[in-house]
Amino acid sequence: MKSILSPLVILLFFACGNAEKLLDNGNPDKALEIVLKRLDGNKVKYKDVLSFEKAFNQVTNRDKIALDNLKYISGDDRWPRIFDAAIDIQDRQDRVYPILQNLDDFAIPVDITFLELEETIEEARENSAKYFYNLGMAYLQDARQGDKRTARNAYNYFEETLGYIPDFKDASELSDEMREIGTAHYLLNPTQGRLWERNANALYQVLFYGQEFPMELDWNIIHLHESDAFEPHYLIDLYFDSPNVSFDRENRDICNANVEVENGYTTELEWNPVDSAYVEVRTPAFITVNATITTVEQEKEANIQLNVALKNISELNVEEETYFTGQSEWENLYSVASGDNRAVRDGNCEDYGGSYAVFPSDDEMVEESIDDSKYSFYNWLEKLD
Repeated sequence: MKSILSPLVILLFFACGNAEKLLDNGNPDKALEIVLKRLDGNKVKYKDVLSFEKAFNQVTNRDKIALDNLKYISGDDRWPRIFDAAIDIQDRQDRVYPILQNLDDFAIPVDITFLELEETIEEARENSAKYFYNLGMAYLQDARQGDKRTARNAYNYFEETLGYIPDFKDASELSDEMREIGTAHYLLNPTQGRLWERNANALYQVLFYGQEFPMELDWNIIHLHESDAFEPHYLIDLYFDSPNVSFDRENRDICNANVEVENGYTTELEWNPVDSAYVEVRTPAFITVNATITTVEQEKEANIQLNVALKNISELNVEEETYFTGQSEWENLYSVASGDNRAVRDGNCEDYGGSYAVFPSDDEMVEESIDDSKYSFYNWLEKLD
């Protein structure tokens, strides 16, 4: 079967794979990518070498002009941009170098220009580190007075500094200090609350099961137990309302079926004038059969509410009050049949089969309700700010 390509598809394919066309259309970056792939092998075409020279020199000259323009911009915020631009050029030259070695093996001369960027990169690296370090220092005083948001901003700037020069001045020590100041410690405080008839500890064991503490969430750390290793900034009071658990319910539906079915036959002797004899005649016999299908739907539900109060310890005020609800549902459906099953063969009474199941205990239902509330509760913890 022949494949038919439209002229537009053929044109696009040709343009995408033709470095010369891309250069003519002002796309030297794409042209360079194409010829680099072609020259990275054992077969070298002269036209690809020419395209390589032209594409590489075009992008290099363009990026050199952009880099020079950045150097004339006032303001220290230019240095990270100069660094990035110089690194991009250097990365491209590093990629091209193996191609030059390959062409040299074929004794093919190449007329391209490499830029000397080491001094520019190191100057931009040093000044970029100074730029971000000074930004961090501008936040230092307020951060040391306990402003967590300011400390977090300072931390980010010191981390930027270390990205340029890992041992720049005291940026590492200041980053650690800002991290400590900017971190908020939350202490969970489970209470008996309104659980008059239940032991709250058993419920909290379900709530905390499978979760490791302390929880480290970016700038927040959630603790379950007090420790001399930290001083809490916030207290999270927890208490459950008394859970609601339904009775063990059974809903019964009784379906009676009465059907007349064939049940053998009766015989009689009748005179047959043709045969001049008595012949036996059979007549179907019918009886009415009965069946009963009792369908039982077992049901049980429970729900519980976890109440939360977020308190700022230093300011002695409640910043937020909320709650999370959880519920659980259990059901089982089964049928019990009695009587003659021929009465229900036509589907006039539906038999679900199944069997009786033991109802879950109240404690089991409450535990499942708490499990249902856990996702919302932990999601709230993760979004604390």
